[in-house]
Amino acid sequence: MQIAETLNQGLRREYSLVIPAASLAARVDARLAEVSKTIRMPGFRPGKVPPNLVRKMHGEALRGEVLQAAVNDGVQQLLVEHKLRPANQPQVDLEGDMAEGSDVGFKVALEVLPTVDDVKIDGLSLEKLIVGDNSAAMDEALTRLAGQAARTEPAAAKYKAKAGDTVVIDYEGRVDGELFDGGKGEAMRVTIGSGQLIPGFEDQLIGAKANEERTVKVTFPADYNVAYL
Repeated sequence: MQIAETLNQGLRREYSLVIPAASLAARVDARLAEVSKTIRMPGFRPGKVPPNLVRKMHGEALRGEVLQAAVNDGVQQLLVEHKLRPANQPQVDLEGDMAEGSDVGFKVALEVLPTVDDVKIDGLSLEKLIVGDNSAAMDEALTRLAGQAARTEPAAAKYKAKAGDTVVIDYEGRVDGELFDGGKGEAMRVTIGSGQLIPGFEDQLIGAKANEERTVKVTFPADYNVAYL
């Protein structure tokens, strides 16, 4: 295999490679001999088909297969001999005459990884950061995670809801007897004591039983996001 560098600019490299005709022919002959052992053809015993007949019928396809393998081997030889670390898949372009009995040339173009000089770390210092004790925040986070992972089960018909229970409610909200926009919903999950609803709402769900209707009276906070409430 003949290898010549044709471009060395920045991280860009290009090379010209030539596979000698004799080398390629030897590889084709070896492949023909290998294939002849497995090809079946009327009039011949298995594995006894003459190589010249195999060449006549399958030579072109086998030569293409061998050529591809030879090109791949050439690229690997190039990378090893020139100690190249490709940053991308090398681009291969065949050149010149591909006729049997001729040398086969091809070009390989690629970008290489940059060389990084050894970094001296003598004299460098590291700052070790230590997280302070924040037990309250940790407890809050653990409680929240536990709540998110909690599983609920249907309660008995006479069971009365208590703080920490999750209830599923259908509701209608009214102001002065009139239903207001966004004040109606179904199948809303509420954990009593979680503070997800306005103050006073969840407390009035304590003691509720399944399928019970009850009236909850609350006063909306002054800073509630709906002005008219």
